[in-house]
Amino acid sequence: MSAVANQFYKRQRLLVVDDCSPIRNAIKGMLQTLGCEEIQTACDGDRALVLCESHQFDIVLCDYNLGDGKDGYQLFEELKQRELIRPDALFILISAENRRQVVHGVIELQPDDYLIKPFTYTSLGKRLARAFIKKHSLSAVYKAIRERNLESAAAQCQIAIESAPEHQLFAKRMRAELLVKLGRYQQAFDLYGDVLAERDHAWAMLGLAISRFHLGQVSDARKMFQALLERPEVQVEAFDWLGRIAIRKNELTQAQEHFVEASKLSPRNIERQRAIAHLAMANNELEMAVKAHKKIVEGIRHSVHETPLHHLNYARCLVDLAMESNDLVAVRCVNRSMEVLRDISRRFKSQQMESQNLILQSRISVLKGDIPAARGMLDGDTLSTPLENIEDQLDKAKALFGVGEPEQADLVMNQIQQMRSDDELSMATLGVIVEREQHKQNVFNAKIKQLNSDGMELYQLGAFSESLECFIEAFDMMPHSASLALNLAQALSKAWSSNLSRLQVLALGKRCKQVIESSTLTDHNAKRYQAIKLELDKVLTSPTR
Repeated sequence: MSAVANQFYKRQRLLVVDDCSPIRNAIKGMLQTLGCEEIQTACDGDRALVLCESHQFDIVLCDYNLGDGKDGYQLFEELKQRELIRPDALFILISAENRRQVVHGVIELQPDDYLIKPFTYTSLGKRLARAFIKKHSLSAVYKAIRERNLESAAAQCQIAIESAPEHQLFAKRMRAELLVKLGRYQQAFDLYGDVLAERDHAWAMLGLAISRFHLGQVSDARKMFQALLERPEVQVEAFDWLGRIAIRKNELTQAQEHFVEASKLSPRNIERQRAIAHLAMANNELEMAVKAHKKIVEGIRHSVHETPLHHLNYARCLVDLAMESNDLVAVRCVNRSMEVLRDISRRFKSQQMESQNLILQSRISVLKGDIPAARGMLDGDTLSTPLENIEDQLDKAKALFGVGEPEQADLVMNQIQQMRSDDELSMATLGVIVEREQHKQNVFNAKIKQLNSDGMELYQLGAFSESLECFIEAFDMMPHSASLALNLAQALSKAWSSNLSRLQVLALGKRCKQVIESSTLTDHNAKRYQAIKLELDKVLTSPTR
């Protein structure tokens, strides 16, 4: 080894992460043979995180499988998200596995290299040198990225293209990707075209297709993505983009199928799993949505993604499935949902979390038929707690709708329209769910309003029996609405000639009275109830019709 190389390795600060002590020591020995002196080691992901919080490493060598706790994929993901590793530092994953799913998942995260065991110190040295030289030649680019100056980073890529011919291709790729992020799609398209004019690279063909998509050439982009399904190195991304195009064209079943195929190849991507869950819900495949949310909850364990939101979404989806299922399945879903809620309450404590918990418990109470309890959970404090996510707000709208407050639910749905998600894919798939729920509530509300309007018109005309039929149908659709209960109670007090049996009249009257008296009435409705209460009591106590 040359003296220059020896001096280079001597200056580097390294971290070796492996759960197996003999392998840690073997890799450390290889690095010392190369000339490295400042070498730290960690036996698991948590220890590695602690070291990265207090040290700035130049090179991290990390095993993919780290035993219990975080794996190498999750460690790298958290280091990047928390900015505990510099953009110009090297992160190299090591593993004995070369299974397609593992490799695809790692490539998506884009470490600097992926080493398959076993390897020698000579091969390790060559890989480190190659990765470092490439990064060093683009150091100005990485510095601009670290400073979040993408315009400068793109400009520095152009300088590297002109001054570092040995890394020109990689610099072109980085510049093209930066141009896409900056919204300069035509320039990106032209650059990808220049690369392809010299040689057929799958990544450049993918970039060209993405640029076409953003330039509005969706049909041409779709054809290109379909062709790229034959190129294994970009197959995952091609499926993802075909899914995005299918969403745009409202081909939701096809979109779901594309994301499922991508997930089979690379199952670690959380946003893709969320897309599958959202699309399954939009396609009324609630069992599949539950499975997708369960996969997310299992996949985020020990990762930076482990937040209450994913656990809550799993519990919410279980309640959605319970509402559409037979009693046996519904009981199982509700019980599992309650288990998840108890676990969330124990692990994540905050006012916001408490409000979200109560909102979902309100929906569960509606399922159990305990409307007073459901209403009680949606008190002023619960409803006024600010919720940051679209899913949280959507659950609030469902809860309000369930307790017979369609106007309040509609206000929440309007607020959702103003919200945005940081992730483009999540925003697209969440938009599909919100649109579906809004349509469902609009159709439902329109039907109830029409029945209520018809009932009131018939009542004014003195057609009390016909009026009663309209109010009964509306009340059956929304049995927790105090306004509908008042209208029905008023019609009951007049409809002596209806075809209802005495038992039916009693049952309806008692239901109306229970809903009205367990609700917080407006001043207008409170006066209306006082005006008809005596007549309603006569209906309920009269021995004959």
